[in-house]
Amino acid sequence: MTNYQPPYKAGYKVTCPFGEAGSWAAGWHIGNDLVGLGDKHVYPIAEGVVRSINAHGSAYGKHVTVLHPDGKESLYAHLASISVKCGQCVTADTVLGIEGESGNANGKHLHLEVHNGGYRYPPKGSSPKSCTWLIDVLTLIKEVDNMTDVPQWQIDACKIVCEAKGFSGTEDWLKKVETNQPPTWGEIFGVLAKCL
Repeated sequence: MTNYQPPYKAGYKVTCPFGEAGSWAAGWHIGNDLVGLGDKHVYPIAEGVVRSINAHGSAYGKHVTVLHPDGKESLYAHLASISVKCGQCVTADTVLGIEGESGNANGKHLHLEVHNGGYRYPPKGSSPKSCTWLIDVLTLIKEVDNMTDVPQWQIDACKIVCEAKGFSGTEDWLKKVETNQPPTWGEIFGVLAKCL
């Protein structure tokens, strides 16, 4: 069994979740955008072998893929620098590179994808449900991420507030609550403004 961990040692926040609709070539975000809290070194989410470096297009900027023992392949994109070589065996403690903003990136972050059975970009007009080879990395690392289960009352409170205040995107808000994603300051002020 492959044990997965977060790609940062000092914690992280999610800035764009897996599956979010947008202007990407597939029409949705096929990975997670993460920002390291403190230390910006990027580590593999599990042991494996570096399968490729900068092999999947310039939009990813400087990027690395790691093939894991269970057949999953993780991709780390928009790096400022790369610290590994193709074919290198890596452990969960090997630095792959440093978070950056190379390629098509708006600000420094790590774009992280997980593909089951090798890298494959989804077709335009597809969805997370139709592309079962793509995996939300947060589902793999949640168990070891020191994330506690969210109490049911917090989920219920989210539903009540969204209904009472007529928030759009209730499912997005619920996903943030259920996965303990921290809100941005803009989201906090947006909620407070709705409640005035």
